[in-house]
Amino acid sequence: PLGFVHPLVGAAIRGDVPPGERELRHGRAARLLVDAGAPVEQVAAHLRAAPARGEAWVVETLRSAATAARRKGAADSAVAYLARALHEPPAADRRPGILLGLGLAETLTSGPSAAAHLREAWDLLDDPRRRAQVASVLARTLLFTAPARDAADVASRAAAETPPELVDERQALRALELAAVFYGVANDAAVARLEHLQLEGDGPGARMLAAISAFGRATYGWGAQESAELARWALEGGVLISADPGLFPVPAIVVLVLADQEDALSAWDELRTLAHRRGSLVGNLTVNLWRGFTLLRRGDLREAQASLEAAQEQFADWGRLRSRESYGAA
Repeated sequence: PLGFVHPLVGAAIRGDVPPGERELRHGRAARLLVDAGAPVEQVAAHLRAAPARGEAWVVETLRSAATAARRKGAADSAVAYLARALHEPPAADRRPGILLGLGLAETLTSGPSAAAHLREAWDLLDDPRRRAQVASVLARTLLFTAPARDAADVASRAAAETPPELVDERQALRALELAAVFYGVANDAAVARLEHLQLEGDGPGARMLAAISAFGRATYGWGAQESAELARWALEGGVLISADPGLFPVPAIVVLVLADQEDALSAWDELRTLAHRRGSLVGNLTVNLWRGFTLLRRGDLREAQASLEAAQEQFADWGRLRSRESYGAA
């Protein structure tokens, strides 16, 4: 195949082409690669450097490349492709989907950016189920990146708007209302539900509600065995960890830690495996933070310190340190 004998030669020739001309050539290269049946990510690499012209095929190619990148755990690449697609720009009816995809990808890499794009997508969507699902992800992200009241407001508003037939989606939103209590947002109604907990089905929303309720019951003194049983059900089958690798598995596993269950550390390992596979920075920092907490309680101080220090560094990269919570430092 054609190529340069040395990267320096390629760089010299590239630098010799005026920027405007170089952009046009990248656009031409992308079209030639499409016609030749090249892999979508190879085409997208040229489209990122090509001029924006509002062309539908460019947007769809970048979306496909982002999907391929996500499957490989390359979250940063997925974000780059979707950000470029948004800049093209997409047609009005495609914009909510691009914003949603971008926000979801950014939940793995940058909390503040994810929150901004998810909120914009939420405002543009009409379908009740999708609105409820996006609100759930947005509220989870806001818990880490904004005052907890913002997350609670989104969850409460979305729960009120969600039709009764969307049972599991409503349970996820109710779980977020209760989670906000542990970030300092007073909500007597949410706490009162701990007394009369009724879970419907075994979907992600039910598991989220079970996880935070198990933590709530442990906090309010229900007892180790009962709380641990509810936490185990929340984690059973990997449904919760697969749907949400960043927030709700934590209270469930912490309940096992507080109840002195031997398998608590292996639960963190399962969460870490998924975070690595997805390329999730927030998943990795979550494990480092709470695995450090677990090691601290067990007296393994050197390993605990190393884990917590790693979490602190990752928090700064993801954006958590913009909020007022600082579990790691404590």
